[in-house]
Amino acid sequence: MMTRTLRATAAALVVLAFTATGARAEDPAPTDTSPVIQWRTELLAAAKESLADNKPLVVVYVCPLGRQACVSCKRLRGALFSPELQALADDAVFLMVEFDITEKKSPEQDATLLATRFEVVRTPTILVFGTADQKLEHRARLNGYFAAKPLAGHLEKYLNQK
Repeated sequence: MMTRTLRATAAALVVLAFTATGARAEDPAPTDTSPVIQWRTELLAAAKESLADNKPLVVVYVCPLGRQACVSCKRLRGALFSPELQALADDAVFLMVEFDITEKKSPEQDATLLATRFEVVRTPTILVFGTADQKLEHRARLNGYFAAKPLAGHLEKYLNQK
C-alpha cells in the first residue's frame, strides 16, 4: 500500500514539474552548445595538451574543500564556473589543483613542485603560462579572490598575449 502511494506521489510530482515549467514530455531537451571548461587534474598531462594544442595553460591553486576551506577559495570556485569564465573554455587548458597551503603540498607531486618554483604562498593563486617555441612561459599570476567578470577580463588579456 505504501509503495503505491509513493509511486502515485512521485508520478504527480513529475506531472507537476512538467506543467510548472511549461515543458511537455514530447518537447526535446534543450541543447546548450556553449563551451564548458574541462578541468584537468594532472599537471604533466595538462602541460602536454597545452603545448600540443598551442594553447595557454591556466593553473588554479585552491585550498581543499572541507571544514578548513577558506572563504576566498570557496568564492573563487563559484566564479570559475560562471558563464563569463566558461566563455574562455576554448582559449586555454585549465587545471585546478587542491593545494594545502599549511603543508605546502598537493596530492600531485608535480603541482607541488610548480607551486614551490613559482612561490605559491597563499590560495587562491592563478598562474597563467603561454606557449612559445614548444615551451611553457610564465605570463601572469593572480592572487586572491576575483569576481567572475573581472577575473574573465584579466584572463582574457593574458590568454591573448602573443
